Amino acid sequence: MIRRRRIVRSVGLAFCGVLAGCSDDDEPGPGLYASNAQVIHRRGDDRLDYPEDVLVRVTVENTTPDRQEATLRTTLEHLDESGETPAVVDSWTDERDISISRGTSRPYFVLFEAVLGTDGADAALRARATMV
Repeated sequence: MIRRRRIVRSVGLAFCGVLAGCSDDDEPGPGLYASNAQVIHRRGDDRLDYPEDVLVRVTVENTTPDRQEATLRTTLEHLDESGETPAVVDSWTDERDISISRGTSRPYFVLFEAVLGTDGADAALRARATMV
């Protein structure tokens, strides 16, 4: 009888260990995150001088119960898509200190002025944003 209890207890502990290992370690913890960097480069947008200026909209989310402060780094890349993989022709970076209240999400708009010439209407662009 004692041996059976040991076996059942050992199997139960092993099963609990397996279940505990099923947690998603890739899931980020609470913090300040930048996401959804969207390039806004279109004729008729009053916020920029088209085609020279480029606007990037970045969503910043605070997933903590406290106000968070950090630096938002936004990078705009001009790409050459003539090859198999896009190559970066030029890039520009903007950094700004931000403070965002607890448990909220808000957009930030980053204007890159006069980065493209007057022939920049068909430019291939990509934006990235991170918190540093």
